[in-house]
Amino acid sequence: GFYHLFTKQLVVGRNIADTDLYCNKRLKAYTTPIAGAADNARATVPASCRQPSRPPPPPPGPRQRGLHLIPRATVDVRVPVRTRDRKVFPEGGHDGEPLRRSSFFFIFAKRKMSESEEESTSGADWPVTEEWLQAVLREHHKELPDPAMITVLDFTVKPGCESGESVLSDILAVAVKYCLREDQDGATHSLSFIIKLLPQDPFSRYFVTEAQFDLREIKFYTQVVPDLEVFKQTIAESSDIRLPIPKCYYAHYSAGTNDPEPTPPESVLVLENIKPQGYNSADFSRGLTLRQTTAAVEAIAQIHALSLSLKVKEGKSLSERYPFLFQTTRASDSYQQLVERGLPQLSQFLERRSGLENVLAALNDLRPHTKDVIENLLAPEEPMALITHTDFWCNNLMFREEDDSCDCSILDWQMVTYSRPTNDLALLLISSVPAELRRLHTDTLLDGYWDCLTATCRKLGVDIESQLGYDRMKLSEDYKRSQLLALLLCIGSVDLALGNAQMEERLLVLLEDLHADGLLNADLAAKAQK
Repeated sequence: GFYHLFTKQLVVGRNIADTDLYCNKRLKAYTTPIAGAADNARATVPASCRQPSRPPPPPPGPRQRGLHLIPRATVDVRVPVRTRDRKVFPEGGHDGEPLRRSSFFFIFAKRKMSESEEESTSGADWPVTEEWLQAVLREHHKELPDPAMITVLDFTVKPGCESGESVLSDILAVAVKYCLREDQDGATHSLSFIIKLLPQDPFSRYFVTEAQFDLREIKFYTQVVPDLEVFKQTIAESSDIRLPIPKCYYAHYSAGTNDPEPTPPESVLVLENIKPQGYNSADFSRGLTLRQTTAAVEAIAQIHALSLSLKVKEGKSLSERYPFLFQTTRASDSYQQLVERGLPQLSQFLERRSGLENVLAALNDLRPHTKDVIENLLAPEEPMALITHTDFWCNNLMFREEDDSCDCSILDWQMVTYSRPTNDLALLLISSVPAELRRLHTDTLLDGYWDCLTATCRKLGVDIESQLGYDRMKLSEDYKRSQLLALLLCIGSVDLALGNAQMEERLLVLLEDLHADGLLNADLAAKAQK
């Protein structure tokens, strides 16, 4: 029932009464018993959400449905049930449930995951085959003239995320050891990667495929990233510009059909596993350090600069070039549903705290305007409209820290959007940075972002100030408005903060600061709408 309501409100974005018939039809028209359910329990799932019963056929060529596909061997993408007599992916959310990454906006739907990290032997329990690994390795070693020169020696598979991450993907971590025939000394090589699959849970699977989160991320890696790389290579001065994301080794997508026979959707994305390279996640409850925040801001500035320069140099809107980007008009209704759900919870929390009456009154005054504010601030605004992550918070970041450096890699591009750069910055600083750090260093962090953005664009042949008429002062003005959007999106996931003393305190300080800065008022909402 939760996912049924959740899908109606968030994915479809229609009137609830009209959507009820739609969802009932989709969820009830095609059903089948869940494979592997307990003997004394039965359940039904939409056929369009079932795992495939046999391996899908390989694609006919390098392109299918507009995607750049790596030639792949036949692979069964079903997720196993047991490893060494221990339930790894049990039904019902018991110990050992699969580990999944999560989206900030949908974090209230998360379920706690176990610490299980048991490994499996090659091919004994997991649906990763030697043939399939050969296809991935062939793409990794494109320079080899003969695919037969690669021999897989061994591989292991295990859950791919840390405990507590959930919702949008099931993730496996694979480590493979192999050798190349050209290595005369018998040397061996190793490669670690992450496999992102559609969720095992049928209703999570339905939610993800209806909203096309999986397709959007696949197209980001197979269309946007290659275009940015090619564009970067055409500029001589861009050799030191990097895309701070994991490499993509393989991608496959099939939407599935309902007629004449229901066919399940298929989605597989294979990415570089950066954890063995020293990258680690941050603790959201403590928040990012200044060093980590600086690295994150500079990383997103690289993506922003590349996409902005590509747009300017080619003279074409990125929303036209990439029509699959998360549509802000549709997203506005979805986010508004979340805000309407979160505001009563936040109000009840604030009512129990003394001295916050003015903050609560300001939020109540703002409430009738939230939909207009969200729609206005999500919409791209020229000349600075560019590729944004739109889910830019610390759980979608990993950091490699050494004595004299800190590198950031940005994960989970399911919500990639054509929007305003300050929306990414504001969500990061509002959601993931401790209050004292945010108070002391916001201007410095914006300076660092601006310096990195403008310097990178100049290397790519674009001068933001002279060509686009945009300067550091306008960045501050846009950031101020984006803070209001970030706050509203955080309110939609207020469950994440409530019940955690550190995060509750961070939320209270944030509300007090934004109120003191005059951001929680209907007049600002009206100006943003105008």
